Amino acid sequence: MSKSSRIIGLVAIVALLAGACDSSGTDDTTTSTTTAATTTTQASTTTTTVAETGGETGEELPDGIARVHYRNPDGDYDDWVLHVWEDTTESVTWENGLNPTGFDDFGLYWDVRITDDAAKLGFVVHRGDEKDPGPDMFLDIAAQGRSAFFVSGDPTIHPTADAALGGGSTAGGAGEFGEGSPLADGFARVHYTRPDADYGEFRLHVWEDTTDSVTWENGLEITAGDSFGVYWDVGLQEDWEQVGFIVHRGDEKDPGPDLFLTAADHGREAWIVSGSDKIFTEVPDLNTLPEGDIGKAQAHWPVSEALAWAVPDGDAEYRLYHSPNGSLELTAEGLVGGDFIELTIDDSGLPVGTIEKFPHLVDLTALAVPDGTDIDTLLTGQLAVAAIADDGRVLDATSLQIPGVIDDRYGSTAPLGVTLSGSTPTLTVWAPTARNVRLHVFNTGSGTRADLIVPMDRSQQGVWSARGEASWVGKYYLYEVEVFAPTVGSVVRNMVTDPYSVSLATNSQKSQIIDLTDPSLAPLGWDDLEKPALDAPEDIVLYELHVRDFSAIDESVPAEYQGTFKAFTLPRSAGMDHLSSLANAGLTHVHLLPVFDIA
Repeated sequence: MSKSSRIIGLVAIVALLAGACDSSGTDDTTTSTTTAATTTTQASTTTTTVAETGGETGEELPDGIARVHYRNPDGDYDDWVLHVWEDTTESVTWENGLNPTGFDDFGLYWDVRITDDAAKLGFVVHRGDEKDPGPDMFLDIAAQGRSAFFVSGDPTIHPTADAALGGGSTAGGAGEFGEGSPLADGFARVHYTRPDADYGEFRLHVWEDTTDSVTWENGLEITAGDSFGVYWDVGLQEDWEQVGFIVHRGDEKDPGPDLFLTAADHGREAWIVSGSDKIFTEVPDLNTLPEGDIGKAQAHWPVSEALAWAVPDGDAEYRLYHSPNGSLELTAEGLVGGDFIELTIDDSGLPVGTIEKFPHLVDLTALAVPDGTDIDTLLTGQLAVAAIADDGRVLDATSLQIPGVIDDRYGSTAPLGVTLSGSTPTLTVWAPTARNVRLHVFNTGSGTRADLIVPMDRSQQGVWSARGEASWVGKYYLYEVEVFAPTVGSVVRNMVTDPYSVSLATNSQKSQIIDLTDPSLAPLGWDDLEKPALDAPEDIVLYELHVRDFSAIDESVPAEYQGTFKAFTLPRSAGMDHLSSLANAGLTHVHLLPVFDIA
């Protein structure tokens, strides 16, 4: 006789005895010594009270009770207990969980006392530190009711035994992949699946247009499970546009980058698959998902002649895919939306000197780039490398990290920013991956529309330049840069200030064309200033000082000067007196920070 048969037989005997006692009117409850279904975890003398031996799906639960049903196809029910938390009145510890209440045709079940206003019950079926299936599980009482059915190894919570055994719908009635409980107004839902079904300790970190208040250490717990995996329901602000989210377990992120659910692109429901940053707007067919992820950059282009990649095992054809406008897409049919160049494995490895410069590439395979490849054009668009099997399947695919090849091809010592030849300015900016750059010149720092737009010329080193006129000095400018942006996967036009600015408009909204050697720009007394002598740099005693904090609450400073540079012009303020006393004590230098607009 099998263990499960013995269990069912013993429970049936208990049920008959209970019925006999009830019919005689001599007993209201029956206490049974521990059966195989409720074997003690501590001592053989422990007994288990079986209040009910039913638990059929049609049975009406007593008020204040939620019932958790557990089925193990192996018939192994020895020593399993239930750990519970959230909206329950049960008092348990991990070492002293709830013993099973009874056994029915589905398997074991536990009756759990819940609070009057219970909305969610957290639970874990475990035997010591062995959990089944593993992750924390949650019964959404408000949406799913007070009964939960699940099968060993699967975190999906079903409303009925029939659904759990595959004979009916899941909680959401969504066919092959259930949606769980209906999505309530004012909430978004993020679905998450893992091939190993290990959801233990995973949380959801959320920010932007959400009503949920979380920290990294205290993220949203899993709301419930369904046949896709698990999901979180996220509260939305009214008129929400975007919610940022990260699935994580401690500091382990899956897949890694910040993800964003947008009302315009995704609606209120999204599905993500472990290891991929692609956000699906409908349940993906996991059987047809391609290998690889071009949203990640796991290959390297360190020098012009070769790529470096941890290629998949086995024979394959290697291709460098490219698209000028970001149209590459990894599908079940392969990488589509662009062209490709054949690559070959270079058995001699990366070119001489590459590993010395990039030692982290030492174990990667070198893929040779064919002679005659228009690398300059390729670097202005979207790139991906793929391994293709003989039958055309994509074995792996990823994007590229390109800083190495950028430095290799475009390293330059050209002067950048504003330079003057006599009184004529030339403006230069290094933007080797840009498709086009234009210079916008403004007569004032507050202007909203350029008074002049000038095309810029590109050198072989990726430096864009425009020669101006003497009348430009004192005016303001921005660069309009047309460039493929991997962060958004498309070509964008950015209006940016000059990274080599020496003067900016208020709030750093525009750069200014000036000549730093112009005497009219020097502060009063600049030419007569004598710096204190310093014998050696190691004699410096430095005080780092925040411009705002220096005088923000100094009542000896006029209110209009507090928190500003002008506070340093008052030699008898409390702050300046303090600096003088520090100087007398040996202080030699004051380092102001920050000295730009946010100060």
